[in-house]
Amino acid sequence: MRIKTKIFSIVLLVILITGVTSIAISSFVSKNMLKNEIYNHLENVVHSRGRNIDMLLIDYQNIVKILATENILIEKKSTDYHNILTHKIKEIIKIDEDISRISIWDTKEKVLASSHHKLISHKEFFKYGKEDIYIKDIYISNLTGQHIISISAPILHHGIFSGLVIVDIDIKETLYKITRDNTGLGETGEIYLINQAGYMITPAFSDDTSLKIKVNAPNAVRYFSLSNKKNAYVNYRGQTVIGASDIIQELNWCLVAEIEEKEVFAPVDNLVLIILLFFLMPLSVAILFSLMITDTITNPVLRLHSQYPM
Repeated sequence: MRIKTKIFSIVLLVILITGVTSIAISSFVSKNMLKNEIYNHLENVVHSRGRNIDMLLIDYQNIVKILATENILIEKKSTDYHNILTHKIKEIIKIDEDISRISIWDTKEKVLASSHHKLISHKEFFKYGKEDIYIKDIYISNLTGQHIISISAPILHHGIFSGLVIVDIDIKETLYKITRDNTGLGETGEIYLINQAGYMITPAFSDDTSLKIKVNAPNAVRYFSLSNKKNAYVNYRGQTVIGASDIIQELNWCLVAEIEEKEVFAPVDNLVLIILLFFLMPLSVAILFSLMITDTITNPVLRLHSQYPM
């Protein structure tokens, strides 16, 4: 009986090892292929959305540039300069609902005209924006309480700096719409922007995340020396995700797109489960077959042993 048991155990073990190994290898290969496919898809998503954000920022800058080249700002010859200027900027705000505030400043950092009495903190713009367009990173407006970006453009008279135009732009209906669109990202997919300090600057799953969460994903904190080989990591919600990123060069932002691994691999896991269930059926047949083979092999040996005992 010991010989019969050993042979049966060896045959059963070979069947089990072969079956489990085949399923494991198939699962591993399928998941790797799926991971690469999803990563390529996420790369296409962030590149596409990144270009949309680039174009949006260019449009914003062009609005401010055009305003800074208005003749009334450059010449300043009108006797009713202040009233005309105030009326003009209020008309611009009525036309473009994304603009929440416009202010005009002279070279001595004094306001010449503004759409609102509550003024923006202007020191940063005079420090960095005297020669070219300057964009302040996303922050909360002291006027509207909404997330905005502020853009300044220098007013040049014969090439000489003669003042600043500063425009506040609400981003909820423009920039946030680009990042909140989860089309093609499944149920757990999301897109968000990270600033240079590593903070999330657009809402993710919760509207209350912007400017409050520091993201530790490799695609965010190392985006200037990002290695695209590591496309799976634990994200800010503690979930293992597959992620890709793109750089918004204008503001040194990192755009990240992620999908949870458990959603990505769900089809493979379900398929493996089905294969395992189907594997149990031929396994039962294999066990019966191995018993028959074992009997065929061992019975003659046992009879011989009984006739010629040691």
